[in-house]
Amino acid sequence: MKKTSAPLLKRLKNRIIALSAFIALGCALPAGIWADTVGESDPSVIRDYRTGVIAGLKTIPQLQRSKIEIELKHLDEDDSRWSYVPTIELAGYYYFSADEATISFHAANYRPWEPYYSLQAREMITDIAMLKHAEAISLAAKKIAESYLKLLVQQRLADQYLQMEQLAEKKKRFVEIKSEISASSPLDMAIAQRTRQQLKARTEAALLRAQAIEDGLVIGLNLPENSTFDLERIVVLEQILGQDWVKGLARLTQPENSFQYQIHQKMELLQEKKILLAYSKYMPDLLLGVRTPDALSLSSQEDIDYFFYIGVGVTLWDGQKRSRDITRQELLLRQLKYDTRAFENDESLKWLEAVQNYTVAVLEVQTSADLLELNKARLKKLGYDLETGNVSPQDYFDSQMRGHQKSIEHILKEHKMFKAGLELRHLSGQLLTDTVNISFSDYRDD
Repeated sequence: MKKTSAPLLKRLKNRIIALSAFIALGCALPAGIWADTVGESDPSVIRDYRTGVIAGLKTIPQLQRSKIEIELKHLDEDDSRWSYVPTIELAGYYYFSADEATISFHAANYRPWEPYYSLQAREMITDIAMLKHAEAISLAAKKIAESYLKLLVQQRLADQYLQMEQLAEKKKRFVEIKSEISASSPLDMAIAQRTRQQLKARTEAALLRAQAIEDGLVIGLNLPENSTFDLERIVVLEQILGQDWVKGLARLTQPENSFQYQIHQKMELLQEKKILLAYSKYMPDLLLGVRTPDALSLSSQEDIDYFFYIGVGVTLWDGQKRSRDITRQELLLRQLKYDTRAFENDESLKWLEAVQNYTVAVLEVQTSADLLELNKARLKKLGYDLETGNVSPQDYFDSQMRGHQKSIEHILKEHKMFKAGLELRHLSGQLLTDTVNISFSDYRDD
């Protein structure tokens, strides 16, 4: 990652201050800012969040695995469909004493009503697999968004540390000038040098952390090795948190039909089908077949070439296994209903916690923004005092350094707020809706 030039740092600083003002005043970010930046010509440069997610959906191994799982479930559905056709077996006998042979085609234990219930059950299992695939996409989108937010905050921290490093260099030169006229001690010079070295190390550490996040995204999304991230901060924030996100996040509500909730509902319906399937085991088996006359049968007729037969088979005693299976399936259904109720309670608590975390984070950011404005006014006053000689240059440098430290604290509080907002968007399902268009019809086996 290249070091940012001074003019660019100035523009970034102005952008950061402008965003802080939006947060403090509760104003909406302008809509459509990112429209002119999406779709740049260089495919190896990732400039926004949506591009990274779409690339990841095609390459992330976990998502490809869950997609294959859907195809496997479709094969299970085909097994049930073909179960409507009985399995036909061929048996042949040759009688050496009579020098005759007997051939028969038969379908034993044919249960045409069983495929009806098993097909419905397996279709529900396929639906559950599709919902789990959608949930995996949602989690992947959230994980990618978290990495993007971490990358943004490390880049901003690196810019702040770089500005502090440059300020420390100015202070160091000032101390050197004072030392030439014996107005500063060797200890002052040592402190100035050590401060600059520490800030340089923090700048490099932030840049290394940002590079590590970029490398992690390239590996995690299976992007080409030469891929780089040149993110437009406002663009990324609008795509992750939504346009007009300051007001939009406050309007989000807890979803009533999340993927996990739908999975729980499908599991209950599936269990009901399993209960019906357990009852169907009391139905008799059909016996179908065609065979040639039996050479050992005294009643065989020479003018008949084959016999067609149909019969039924009933299990008279199985140690009450079928009865216990019905009871077992009904108890499992009761368990699933309690699981769904517990899930609903957990989701409600999770939503309330997310709302509280976001509300607290917003208040902290607003307070921090007010302190930044107050510190800016104090620095401006100190500048006037510096010109009139009421404040020493060293005190002014120290005040500027404390101002940058306040900016770093504000950046970290904003990052905390963005993470809380991301959690709300994820739980509400709005993040996935605004990022990826998921159509379950694409996974149906037509």
